[in-house]
Amino acid sequence: MFELIEKIVSVVALSMVKFFFAPFLGSKLGLHYLNTFWACVLGMNLSVILFSFFGDKIKMFILSIFYRNQKKKFTPGNRRLVTIWNKYGMVGIAFLTPPLLTPPVGTLVASGFGEPRKKIVLYMLISSVLWGMVVCYIAYVLKEIPFLKGILG
Repeated sequence: MFELIEKIVSVVALSMVKFFFAPFLGSKLGLHYLNTFWACVLGMNLSVILFSFFGDKIKMFILSIFYRNQKKKFTPGNRRLVTIWNKYGMVGIAFLTPPLLTPPVGTLVASGFGEPRKKIVLYMLISSVLWGMVVCYIAYVLKEIPFLKGILG
C-alpha cells in the first residue's frame, strides 16, 4: 500500500512541474491508467492553485535571484506568449500549458495578463483533464508496442 502511495506521489510531483512527462512515469511505474490520470490532473491543479494564489510572491523571488541585472523585457519567448494571448486568450494559454509550457509558467502568464483566479483554475482544470486523457492513453498504448517495451515498460 505504501509503495502505491509513493508511486502516485511521484507522479503528482512530476505533474506539478512538467505535466507532459508524468503519464509516462506512471506507465513506467506500473500504475493503473486511472491512478495515473487522476495523479496527473491533481498535480497540475495543485500547481495551478499554488501559483495563482502565491504566484506574485514566487515570481518576485525568482526574478530577484535569476534576473538581477537583466533589463531586456521583450524577448522572442515573451513576444510569442503575447501573440498567443492576443489571438486565443485564456483558452490558448490553458490549451498550451500541459504540452509546451509548465503549469507554473502557464499560471503566471495567465495571472500576468490579469485573468481572475477562478477562471485560471477552471480553464487549467479543463485543460488538464483533456490533455491527461490523451497523454495517458498514448503512454499506455506506447507501453504495449514490442520494441518500446524495454524503454517504457
